[in-house]
Amino acid sequence: MNSFFGLKRILPVLVFCFFLPVWGWAQNHFLDSLITLGHSANRGANYELALKYFLLGKTKSDSLGETQYSLTNAYWVADVFRATGKRPEALQFIRENLPKSIQSGQNFLTSKLLNLICSIHFEEFTANHGYGLDSALFYGLKANSLIEEMNDRSALGQNLMLLGAIYNNLNRYDIALDYLLQAEALYRETGRTDDIPNILNNITATYMNQGKLKEAIETAKRSYELSVSSGIKVYQLIAVKNLVELNEKAGNFRDAYSYLQLRNKIHETMLDENTMTKVSELREKFESEKKEAENKVLKSEVEGQRAFQISVTVVLVLGGILFIVLIVAYRAKSKAGIILKKQKEEIEHYNELMFLLNVEIAETNEESKKKALLLDESNRIKDKLFSIISHDLRGPVSTLQSSLSLMIDKSFNPEEQASVITDLSVQVQSTSDLLNNLLYWSAGQMKGLTVQPAEFNINELLEENFVLFSLAAKRKGIHFKFVLYEKPLHVIADRNMINLVIRNLVSNAVKFTRSGEMISLDSSMEPGFAKITISDSGIGMSDSQLNKLFQMNEQTSMPGTENERGLGLGLVMVKEFVEKNNGTLSVKSEIGKGSEFTFLLPQRV
Repeated sequence: MNSFFGLKRILPVLVFCFFLPVWGWAQNHFLDSLITLGHSANRGANYELALKYFLLGKTKSDSLGETQYSLTNAYWVADVFRATGKRPEALQFIRENLPKSIQSGQNFLTSKLLNLICSIHFEEFTANHGYGLDSALFYGLKANSLIEEMNDRSALGQNLMLLGAIYNNLNRYDIALDYLLQAEALYRETGRTDDIPNILNNITATYMNQGKLKEAIETAKRSYELSVSSGIKVYQLIAVKNLVELNEKAGNFRDAYSYLQLRNKIHETMLDENTMTKVSELREKFESEKKEAENKVLKSEVEGQRAFQISVTVVLVLGGILFIVLIVAYRAKSKAGIILKKQKEEIEHYNELMFLLNVEIAETNEESKKKALLLDESNRIKDKLFSIISHDLRGPVSTLQSSLSLMIDKSFNPEEQASVITDLSVQVQSTSDLLNNLLYWSAGQMKGLTVQPAEFNINELLEENFVLFSLAAKRKGIHFKFVLYEKPLHVIADRNMINLVIRNLVSNAVKFTRSGEMISLDSSMEPGFAKITISDSGIGMSDSQLNKLFQMNEQTSMPGTENERGLGLGLVMVKEFVEKNNGTLSVKSEIGKGSEFTFLLPQRV
């Protein structure tokens, strides 16, 4: 009897101990299944379905307190956003989850998120050809450092692939090819053959840039064959597109045409798969709604038939009466009435034609005025660009040409040659910055600047630019002071535009500050606004220079303290970008005491 009561007490504990591991296994199996389903949809380019699975997995893992599953799903959600061109949403999702990954010590997921930020910035650069490459390289190297600490060969392969693509766009093809070949070897070593076609597509691009058509064609063929085996149609499409372009360049027009047909077929297949998925979902919804509506239809069918019969009878009677009235009225009309009606119709038709002709003439005149205004604006922009090119680009290029000629003739001793190389490096960097400004500004003037506001922490941009310009400041012997607001400083603005604003202001500060002096970067809060101040103790400006500072027609390039070249439209762009993001820009300066640029950006309401 006592043993029975003892067993009765311990039985619930035994049941709990048995079912707890089973329940935990079931939960993890369910979360793994959601990730697997998301991957399957993602590989088939069905991004809408993939996003549903990953978001469901994120929600479920958050409710269960499964941090690792939550961060894994967050990574894939951001990756789907990236794949569908929603880069601001992807970056926002990553920045919401990256602190959690760092705090929980999930170094593997942290490195993947950093790699994904690098990939998104690289795609932004590819789409806009004006900005994003520096940020991509910054985050790519940051991820590389963390991955090497973990000795994670699987993650290292993806990181090297990204760095290879970045260096390819920096025209450093040998470094790019080395990274990409290492990445391919690591992917094969770790068994990740599904993604090897993507690496091969990047290697193809590198060979194309080097003019190695034969190697590029062979690599593109390998990429296509592997992507067919893995079933990833996006990689197939890229490989076939490369084969079309390569065979055209090589003069193999028959092969180029065959690959063009194959590309169209793959594209149609991707569209058909997405369409079939949507049709299936609509069919299920229709069937469920159909059952609901059947009872209502059956109930009202009898009443509807009866009402229809009555309506038809009434319409037929009224129609018959109306028909008889019309016949009588028609016969009663005289021939004179018919002639008068025709004359009236002809006059109305003539008036209508005259009205349409006047409208067409007015539209033509308005269109001609618009075209004339656009032509005048285009000529003004063209004249300004040619002026800057002749003033700020011809000088550095001529200096570079002369110095290289003297170096080839061995006219410098080793010490002089080192000094000349340092000066040329500064001029080349300055000329590169000027070209970036010119390209971005001229594209905006011709096509119209499109502001893409989003919420971001501006302190991150200040940190990136602090790192970017620290070396230049150190070379000149300038002290760099960096004081950030103690908390994240979120603003609503176009992140890429504001990055160019900060970069131009810091570059000018370095340019006009002498050795031993100081540059300061500060961020602070004002009611409803973030306040950014970039100041220096350099040569300063007079009142006359301040009055002409933001006038495009008066824009001139002043040499720096070490004869650095100017950035042309830099400050014109700075003012325009700040104001387009609902901000304000102010400047204080005094000869010999330095300059202070301050801009305000709106925060989240």
